[in-house]
Amino acid sequence: QWLYKKSIVDKVQRNTLMVLSTYVMLMLYHTVIGRYSQTYSRYDGEVFSVFKSLAENFTMAGFSQLVINLLMMIPVSFMLMIILKVPNRTLWAFDITVALVLFIELLQFFTRAGTLQLDDIITNTIGAIIGILLYYFIKAIYKKKKE
Repeated sequence: QWLYKKSIVDKVQRNTLMVLSTYVMLMLYHTVIGRYSQTYSRYDGEVFSVFKSLAENFTMAGFSQLVINLLMMIPVSFMLMIILKVPNRTLWAFDITVALVLFIELLQFFTRAGTLQLDDIITNTIGAIIGILLYYFIKAIYKKKKE
C-alpha cells in the first residue's frame, strides 16, 4: 500500500515538473527570446511607477501589463510547492521563483530584450506569494473534503 501511494506521488511530481519546465520555456520565449533587441539596455529603478501611472492615467494596456506580471509567477511557485518535498519547501519555492524572476529581468537587460524594472520584480514576487498561498488554500480544501 505504501509503495502504491509513493508511486502516485512520484507520478504527480514528475508530471508537474514536465508542465513547469514547459511553462518556464514558454515564459522565457515570451519575455526574452521572442522579443527584438533594442539598441541599448534599459533600467527602470522607480518603485511602484506602474501603480502611479495607472492612478494618474488609467489605460487598459497598463492594467493588463500589471495583471500579467502578477499572474505570471503564480503557476511557478504553485507547481514548485507540489514538486519540492524538502524541509522548508515554502521558502525553497519562494526563493527559486524569485531567482527565476531576477534571472528573467537580468536576461532582458543584458540581451536588450526588455527593460529591467523593479516594478516587474515586485509584482512577480507578489505573484509568487499568491501561488504559495493558493497551494495551501487548495490543500486545506482537499484535506477538509477527505475528512
